[in-house]
Amino acid sequence: VVQDFNHESDALDLVVIGRWTVGDPPESVPFFQPFTGQGDGTFKMDTFHEPVNPEKNPSAMAAAKLTGKSNYDIVMANAGTNDVTLFFAKGLGLFSAKDNEAPNFAVGAAPQKVAAAVIEDPDDTRPDIVTLLKTGVAIMYSENTIDVTFKTVDYLGLSEPPANDMALADMNGDGYTDIITISKSASRVTVYLNLAFRKYSDPFVFGTGKGPASLVVADLNHDSCMDVATADESGETVTILKNLLCSK
Repeated sequence: VVQDFNHESDALDLVVIGRWTVGDPPESVPFFQPFTGQGDGTFKMDTFHEPVNPEKNPSAMAAAKLTGKSNYDIVMANAGTNDVTLFFAKGLGLFSAKDNEAPNFAVGAAPQKVAAAVIEDPDDTRPDIVTLLKTGVAIMYSENTIDVTFKTVDYLGLSEPPANDMALADMNGDGYTDIITISKSASRVTVYLNLAFRKYSDPFVFGTGKGPASLVVADLNHDSCMDVATADESGETVTILKNLLCSK
């Protein structure tokens, strides 16, 4: 995951889950490892790192200001234990990454992607956590309390074959964050509009090139509306879906 974690310069930093070979006999163990950006396209591996329980089998990470403060924290989805782990920032690019410091929250079977954004109330100061599961989407709504806590997980069932990537963005300009997924097997993008009060619209489905493997949501043509681009692995193409809301 990429973000300015240490606030020391304009350079972006990295946090990865890498693997080190340790022990006798040798064993491959996942590690939580930050890299500090040097501002010239290179990165320096920090001395700070923490092992991750191999049973977690991490599948994705995202950066977000979970505490509402200036530092970015890390959310890690774990396919092996069906939960997410929160690594809170200490400042200067350091994180509370030990097992007894990093809380876990169950989300459902086989989480594969995770993102964080304000979903429930645009006036909230803390983001909610959205996780793409094998058969749906899990939404953990943050509570604005002193400690970082989450309400009961809500589930959004998907109308498509298994989705393989997800993004969060306001697609219709109403101030609420919507959910966008892609299905590699069905070659399509699906948009679920956030109707507020924890309700979502029926799916809006759009075709893509063959076998989309990943997606990006951004204002690609600078018209103030969010567009969708997919990398279509099987078709060896890029599909760009222009948001027509700003063309009306």
